[in-house]
Parts: sequence; C-alpha cells; structure tokens
Amino acid sequence: MRQALEFDRGTLKDAVDAAVSRLVGVNRLGSICFINLPMHYPDGSAVTVKVEDSAGGFRVSDGGYSYRQAEAVGAERSFRRTANHFIQEHDLDSSSKGSRVIHVDVDARDLFGAICDVGLASWRTVERIYSRLSSVEEDEIAEIVRSRVVEIFGSDRLDEKNVITGSSTSEWDVTAIIRGQPVPTIFQAVSNHPNSIFKAHTAFHDISLLAKAPRLIAVVSDKVALGPRHSLLAQEGYVIEVRQPDDVWRSVA
Repeated sequence: MRQALEFDRGTLKDAVDAAVSRLVGVNRLGSICFINLPMHYPDGSAVTVKVEDSAGGFRVSDGGYSYRQAEAVGAERSFRRTANHFIQEHDLDSSSKGSRVIHVDVDARDLFGAICDVGLASWRTVERIYSRLSSVEEDEIAEIVRSRVVEIFGSDRLDEKNVITGSSTSEWDVTAIIRGQPVPTIFQAVSNHPNSIFKAHTAFHDISLLAKAPRLIAVVSDKVALGPRHSLLAQEGYVIEVRQPDDVWRSVA
C-alpha cells in the first residue's frame, strides 16, 4: 500500500509538472528572454512578454505584440489611447506617448509582478480593441438581418419589440422576431468575437427552456471562422450565414 501511494504521488507530480511546463514557456535568444503566458490574443497566439537587461535592472515589455495585433485588424490608430488606460491602471511606464510597446523597468525583486502586469495589460488592450470591433461587426450583421427578414417574410410578420423573456425571466434583446404558428422565429446577429458568441449562446439556452420555445437562428458572417464555438450556437438552434440564399432562411424558419 505504501509503495502504491508513493507511486501515485509521483504520477501526480509528473502530471502537474508537465502541465505547468505547457502553461508557461521560456525561449532565450542571447541575453533576451521571451516568456509565453497562459493567456491568448483573439487570434489564438500566446501573450508573450520580453525581458532584457536595462540600466539598474530589467526591462519587461510586450515586445510590440499587442500593437501588431491591433495593426492586423486596422486598429493601430486607437492602440495607444486604449493601451494608456491599462498602462496607468497597472502602473507601467507611460512616459513614451507614441510608443508601440507596453513596458516597465524594474529590479529583480519586482520582476515577477512586472511580467504579470505587462502581460495582462497587453492582453486587455487587444481584447478591448477587438471587442469594440466586434460590436461594429455585430451591428453591421444585424442591419442586414433586419433588411432580409422584411424582404423574405414581409414586414407584417415582424415583431417590432425585439425583446423576449426567457425561462429565467431575464429579458433578451434580439435582432428580429417573426410571428408565426405554433411558435415565433428569432434571428440573432452574432459576430465571430467570443463575447458575441457566448452572449447569444446564453440567451438561446435560456429561451430554449420555455414551454413553447421559439425557433432560434444565429446569423453569422462566416461559419468556418467561428471554429469550435460553432457548436455552442448550434446546441439550441440553427446557424446560417448572412449571405446565404433566401431558401435557406425560409427552410430554417
């Protein structure tokens, strides 16, 4: 029994060590260290912190990775304004007003905290930028959805309130409701951003628990771009693309 217990403990330690080694990775290039943190930008790449020598200690920065994330979606002009908010919140270096790098200089005692703060500020900056873009994308899809719903089903069947109460008694704003028998049909515009997907999933789940649940349809720009999150939207309803033919819209409704 004692040998089995020691073996189990050894197995647990090995498993945890292996997991931790995958959570945080360190790559060394000369005198510079790049640390991959267990956080990810919206494109799936790991948040990376760069550590190098500086006068009297170390410079910890995001290496400009957050700026490049913003640049990739054409939001580089709003980068510094967004970054400055989190730079000040995490007490980082805000002296370089035009800098594309989030950084701070510290001594060895503060290195751990600096790595955490820089990584988090970098991630929050990109998340805020992408979240704003997501709202714009969702609004653009919603505008097309409302237009197509009227064209395909007629304005006389459109419910102007666009609000439905779920099983939890929470009220959910939706893009369009088509009155029908035996149940209405709900169309919800959803962007590819996780916030938009999870919000729609939560609403769909709550609404699907109603005694006479409406037919639920998520409308997206590109189903492939949803990746594995497509299954979240498909659990309680249909998922269609905003540009699909009228026949597809009629068949799911």
